[in-house]
Amino acid sequence: VKVYAGAGAPGDSRDMHSLLIDENNNVYTTGHNDNGQLCHGDFESKDVFQQVALPFKCGGAVAAAVGLDFTLILMADGSVYGCGSNENGEIGLGPSVRLAQTPTQIQGLSNIKDVSAGLNFGLYLERESGKVLGSGSNLFSQLCESTSGDPVDIPKELVVENVAQIMAGRESSYFLYPNGSVESCGRNDEGQLADGTFVDSNVPVRVDIPKNTKILHLGSGPSSQSAFFVADEGLVYAAGQNYRFQLGIGMIGSGVFPVVVDFDVPYMFEINKISSSGTHTVAISCRIYTKTPTATPTEFPTENPTDMPTELPTENPTELPTEMPTSFPTIAPTSAPSFIPTVIPTMSPSDPPTAEPTQFPTVTPTTSPTYLDPPTMFPTIEPTQIPTSIPTDSPTYVEPPTFFPTSNPTGIPTGIPTNSPTFIELNWYFWGAEEGRGNTLGDDITVPELVEGEVIDVSAGSRHTFLITGDGLSYAAGFVESGFSYRGHLGLGPVQDCSGDKDKLCEYENDPLPVMKVVDTDGKRVDAPPFKRVYAGVGVPADSGEMHSVQIGVNGKVYTTGNNNKGQLCLGDLENRDYFHEVPRISNVVAAAVGLEFTLILLENGDVYGCGTNEVGQIGQGQDTVISQKPMQVEKLSNIDEISTGLSFAIFLDKDKSRVWGTGSNLYWQQCAGTSGIPFQSVREINIDDGGDIIHIETSRESSYFLFDDGKARSCGRNDEGQLGNGDFINSESQNKPIVDVDVEEDIIRIGSGPSSQSVFFITAEDVWAAGLNDRHQLGIDEIGSRDMPVQVEFQCEVSINYVSSSGTHTVADGFYIDDCNL
Repeated sequence: VKVYAGAGAPGDSRDMHSLLIDENNNVYTTGHNDNGQLCHGDFESKDVFQQVALPFKCGGAVAAAVGLDFTLILMADGSVYGCGSNENGEIGLGPSVRLAQTPTQIQGLSNIKDVSAGLNFGLYLERESGKVLGSGSNLFSQLCESTSGDPVDIPKELVVENVAQIMAGRESSYFLYPNGSVESCGRNDEGQLADGTFVDSNVPVRVDIPKNTKILHLGSGPSSQSAFFVADEGLVYAAGQNYRFQLGIGMIGSGVFPVVVDFDVPYMFEINKISSSGTHTVAISCRIYTKTPTATPTEFPTENPTDMPTELPTENPTELPTEMPTSFPTIAPTSAPSFIPTVIPTMSPSDPPTAEPTQFPTVTPTTSPTYLDPPTMFPTIEPTQIPTSIPTDSPTYVEPPTFFPTSNPTGIPTGIPTNSPTFIELNWYFWGAEEGRGNTLGDDITVPELVEGEVIDVSAGSRHTFLITGDGLSYAAGFVESGFSYRGHLGLGPVQDCSGDKDKLCEYENDPLPVMKVVDTDGKRVDAPPFKRVYAGVGVPADSGEMHSVQIGVNGKVYTTGNNNKGQLCLGDLENRDYFHEVPRISNVVAAAVGLEFTLILLENGDVYGCGTNEVGQIGQGQDTVISQKPMQVEKLSNIDEISTGLSFAIFLDKDKSRVWGTGSNLYWQQCAGTSGIPFQSVREINIDDGGDIIHIETSRESSYFLFDDGKARSCGRNDEGQLGNGDFINSESQNKPIVDVDVEEDIIRIGSGPSSQSVFFITAEDVWAAGLNDRHQLGIDEIGSRDMPVQVEFQCEVSINYVSSSGTHTVADGFYIDDCNL
């Protein structure tokens, strides 16, 4: 009689679970179960619905709610049970409980009549009093008060009262009052609070519904950044995210004011329920007139039909249909897909919109000078005239050379460089999802494709790629989902109306474009310096929006661009940038690392600085620091040679002493020690007792890798895709020891991965071996399917690879074929 669909972040149809309630008040769950969210007493995922054992005395389940990796169940007696993750207090069991595998009663909740879940928090509505309680993540003040980003571990009463209905969106909360008015609080980056702004709110704000309109009920969902407000007379208002037409208004563009949903029917009396995900919306209605009128009605009836109820039913029907429908739509796909996508985009249309958006927020830059449109034409430059330095007097774009020397460069280092070579010019290789280099969304390159050129560094980000040529010129390519959602991670300025002009940054596909200008510490646009290192952005989901990127100049300065909601650009504020900006008061930089919402910077003297979020200790600043808008030195670290970041954690290597430190999330034991899911808020040493010296470190999304001086590698952390490379799919926390051996027989000289990647690459003298996620051919083998045992990447012949960088869907590398392969 009730169904609750899964919440995915990203919406990739993989790590989700769903729930059903039958007419006898039994509960059934299926899907992902890494935190026990199926309530079956184990961690085994299920692919069919299985009944949950509920407390008999409670009268069975009457409602439920499904979050990212937790479940809430409301019983007939008004008690609430939870299972799954409690890392942020999602199921309200206090700070000492990390998770629950079976339904566990949430203390302090009684006489509850409704529950609702966002991505990582829950809301509870008391029956008579109309009081609302909440627990879980409060990062965006979705519990209607500021806790400096700290979660709420046990249910706490919210500041609202006399509430008739509650609804949780992804990171926002909504409250319907008996008089038909609505208030909201929490995240508002897409206008989902419907108050006419894009400003987050830690107090309830009034939803701007037209005067004298009474709202009957609310609609949203745990993965949704849209909200729906159902009124009488068939009217539904919507606000929030709208890149995939999920507001149902016939145009693209998020809305801060509620607008009327454009139902394509003559009349509609009442909508019974609306449910929204991150990309689509569904609704059911009590009754619809289906007869097509001869003329479009000009107004709605002023009274409800006499045979319709004046109030919505409070319970589901007691009887189910006795017969199945006799016919169904006959539409079928014309051909089977040739690939399985890794990440289902949360807002990318399968075809470009046929009309330009008519509604966008007005956002006035607060810090940037007047930017010039890039030129519309390129100069013609012959390969014999490749510039050796960055032009200093013109913003004119330089077209990359069309061919390069046919002989391979000599003098490639055979050992592991401490930094990417500065002026060793190599070819580069690409494989995996084509949108990663700005080509058609959905196409794949199955095995490494040689791109002849002279590059000194490459970096794969979520749906984009950076490369630096031998003269220090940086190029960016990739797929931009929407000009509205784009935060500037490519550093090429704002998205423009291209009208077929590929020499500008456009929506959708973008071929490589040069980074010609940066902004200095005085706020002036100046010629870009020669660059030597680049670090592409991390998107969750990989929607080409909320990411940031970092480059290091030959001058030792660091430059950042993109999303800055947590201060991760190190510029002292929270303003996004769409051009690379020089970070003030930082010099002699030799390396950097980019996580989800944080940045780490390594100086020549071995000191490390960080900025951005520190919610789970990502920049090692202890429990008292939630974010830092400026670079802060990471205490306890000195003489560091290498740094590497995953999605929400970091590790650091001192080669001289063969010592490794870590900080941040440890949910999957990615720091090779058990902490019951509790993160490292400040830097701790990682003890790896192997008897050899560690000479290189690497991290992927939630896993870590260590290379020893004998050419062997070890790994720890998450292993659901086989990314530890040890021959199984078991996380290291479930092994007899927290660190495992990588199964590669040849001597490894370097390891490659990336902070959004669930794949890993082990570079040997003449080959590359790969393990982990492989549903977009990101392992470079001509078949689909994740690999737990390292397999040889299918280069065309023996190859000398210097560096491999992987995102969640594609991979890039630089190097050269040892012979000409008869190419």
